[in-house]
Amino acid sequence: MRSHSFYGALPLPSEVIAESAEASYKNGMLKVEIPKAKKQVTKRIEIK
Repeated sequence: MRSHSFYGALPLPSEVIAESAEASYKNGMLKVEIPKAKKQVTKRIEIK
């Protein structure tokens, strides 16, 4: 059985939770899952 190592890096948008990223390798396929961050909702208030 042959074993190889791989290293790759790519920039992520700020709208993801990089700390929660998961990766798996099965049957020659690398699967990377990175959850999106919840969108912040802004609320306008009237100033009198």
